[in-house]
Amino acid sequence: PQGWPALPAELYFLREGRIWIWLAEGGTLDTISPAVEAETILAYRVTPDKRLVFYVTSAGDLYVFDRALREHTYIPTSGRLIEELAAPPGIEFDVTADGQYLVYVAWGVQSTLPEAPEATTTEFPYGTLLAIDLTNVRLAQRELGFCNSGVDVTCGRLALAPDGGHVVYEDGSGLWLTALDVPEPRLILPYTKDSGWRFSAWSPNSRWLILKAQPGQETGLALFNVAAEQLMPVDVSCSGNCRIELSWGEQSIWVSTDTPELGCLYEVQPVIGDPTLETTYEKCLIGPWALHPTSPLALPDGWVAFVHHGCGADCHGPAPGLYFLGPDEETRPIALLESAEGSALWTADASAFLYFAPEGVPTHLGVTNSATFTSGFWNVRRTLDGAHTFLWGK
Repeated sequence: PQGWPALPAELYFLREGRIWIWLAEGGTLDTISPAVEAETILAYRVTPDKRLVFYVTSAGDLYVFDRALREHTYIPTSGRLIEELAAPPGIEFDVTADGQYLVYVAWGVQSTLPEAPEATTTEFPYGTLLAIDLTNVRLAQRELGFCNSGVDVTCGRLALAPDGGHVVYEDGSGLWLTALDVPEPRLILPYTKDSGWRFSAWSPNSRWLILKAQPGQETGLALFNVAAEQLMPVDVSCSGNCRIELSWGEQSIWVSTDTPELGCLYEVQPVIGDPTLETTYEKCLIGPWALHPTSPLALPDGWVAFVHHGCGADCHGPAPGLYFLGPDEETRPIALLESAEGSALWTADASAFLYFAPEGVPTHLGVTNSATFTSGFWNVRRTLDGAHTFLWGK
C-alpha cells in the first residue's frame, strides 16, 4: 500500500530483532528496540490496554516497555528464560490481562512443591512455573507447578486463562492445570500410547480448553470442561488428509473441516449433562460447488468469517478468497485471491485480516466493512518482508 493506511486495530510484529507497531491511525510505524542495543527481541506480549509490552531478549532477559513513558524496566527472573534443548528453543511466558502477574517457565530450576518429581536428566528440558507480581517485582515469586519433558513431548504451551485464574501447560506426562491464587498442579489429561491431546486455546469464558489431537487419532478436536474435568470430542466428519479448526466466539462455536474433495462449516454447542456436542448448523456447499473453508472466526448473531480455498482450476464456483457467512446462509466475499491455500489472522471482530501464503509469508492485508462487506485490500508482501510473529491489538 501507499504509506501505512489506517487500520481498525494496531498490528504488532517482529522484524530485525525489534517490535514494530502498525498504528491504528496509520501514517507511520512505531518501533520498540531492545533495552540493550546489541541484543534482539525473540518473543513478546502486549496488555489489552496496549500500554505495556513485555519482551524476552537474545540474552535471556525479561523487560517491560511502557509505551506512554517510553521506558524499559528490567524484570528479574529465576533459572533460564530460553531453553536451547527444546526444538525450537523454548520461551514460555504469559501476562494476565490486567498486567498484574507474569507467569513463566524457569528452565533448569527444580520445583520445591511436595508432589514434584525429581528432574529428568539434562537430555530433556525441565523447569518450574513461577508467577511474578508485577506491582512489586521484589516479592518472592510464587511457584505454580513443575514441568518435565518426555521423549515425544517437550515442556511448554503455557497459557493463562482469559480471566487470569488458571494456567494450563503440558509436559511429558500430559496436560496440567494449576491456579494462580492457590497453586495445586493437577494432571488433567495423561498421555497414553493411543491418544495424546495437545492444548490449542482457552475458551473466552475460561471454562473450557480447546484441544487438538496428535496425528493419527480419529477425532481431530475436543473440548475439555475445566470444572467437570470432562473431555468432549468434536465429532464431525474429518478423516484422512483433513484439516480441522475451531473458533469459539462470544455467542457461538464454529468448526471448519477441509479435505481435497470436500469441506464443511459446522456450528456446534456443548449441551449441559451430555458428553457430546450438538451440531446446530452445517454447510458443505456454496450453491452446487464444494466448500473448502479454513481459518474460521466466530462472530455475533450467527455470522462467521473464513478463508475459502476455491473448488479447483476447472470449477466455475466461488473464487478463492475470504468470505462472510451469515444466518441467511448467503456467502459474501470480503476479498478474492488468485489462490487461497493459506490462512488468515483476523481481528476479534473481523474488521481487519492478514492473509498468509501456505509457507507462512504475509501477502495481503484487508479492512472490512460489516455493513457493505467491502474491504480495503492491499498486497503487503514487500511491505512486511522479513516480518513474523504477528499479533492484532485488542
